[in-house]
Formats: sequence, structure tokens, C-alpha cells
Amino acid sequence: MKVRPRTGPIALVGLRATGKSTLGRALAKQLGATFVDLDEHVVALHARLAGGPAATSAGELFSVLGAEGFRAREWASLRAVLEAKSSPGTQLVLATGGGVVETATCRDLLGKTRCLWLRVPEDELARRMTGSSSLRPALTEGADPIQEIPAIAARREAWYREVAWREVDLAGLDFDAALAAVVAAAGA
Repeated sequence: MKVRPRTGPIALVGLRATGKSTLGRALAKQLGATFVDLDEHVVALHARLAGGPAATSAGELFSVLGAEGFRAREWASLRAVLEAKSSPGTQLVLATGGGVVETATCRDLLGKTRCLWLRVPEDELARRMTGSSSLRPALTEGADPIQEIPAIAARREAWYREVAWREVDLAGLDFDAALAAVVAAAGA
């Protein structure tokens, strides 16, 4: 566990389908904090910069911009959110996209937060993704999003570990138990 202040933004990181957005909303509500879904912020930022809505989801925007373009927008969004919401007396819970750790500048920013790494076993992630209607594009050319989970997990593990203030094991937990684990890890 890394030594970081017990106050300041709480950022949730982890692979896709770990529950970052769902648990983040619930955590923010419980804390009376502001909640920001970084993927939604990236889409909104892109719409402003492009002069209108060009994508309806982060997955669609990733497909349109490609990895490099999307990661640049993601970094700009992360920086803007943390600068705007890091004033004294403002509590922030931020749900990031799973790949936010792929950019060194994003990792630097996340390293200044109370970053919680949500961990879910790969087979559980595959079940969640199979039952989801949200667009989750393949991140590896020609791959199936579910089949690429092991490779993505292996590639990102060291980066998640680098930014994590604490790790939260959510294996097999229902929503209430998962939320309780996240609340405890956040020190809330």
C-alpha cells in the first residue's frame, strides 16, 4: 500500500467490466461527493472540440479516433477533471476507463489520487462482458474483446500496480459486498 493523503480525489482503475462506473456512482452517493465518469467526460470533450457530437460512447470514440487519438483526449479530460475538482472542500470520485494506465502522463496524474485498483478474475469479467450491451471494441486488431482479456490484463498489471494506492479484490462479491469493500479501501 502506498502512502498518500487520506483526502483528495478517489480514482477507480481496473480492467473493463470491473464495475468502476457502477461502484463509483454508488461510492460518490454514499460520500456525498461529485462523481465523474472519465469516459463520458472524454466523449463530451471531444464533442466540444469537434463542434458537435461525433460519438455517443467511449467505445465508439475509440473506434473513430484510434488508440492514440483517444488516449490524447483521455489525458486532457483527466487533467481537466482533476484540476477542476481538486479544490479544498470538494470530494471527487472518478471512474476511469480501463486503459487510462496505458499513458504515462495519465499514470502520473493518477499517482496523485487515492487510486483504487478494482480486481476481478478474468473469467468473471468475461461473463460480465457477455451479458453487457455496451460497446466494448477490441483493443487488439482482429481480436474478440472477451478473448483478449488475458493479454490486456498481463500488459496493464504493472501499470495498475504503479498507480494503485490500494487494491480491492472483488472476486465473487455481489454489489453490496463490492461497494462495502470499495468504501473500506477508500477509507471512507
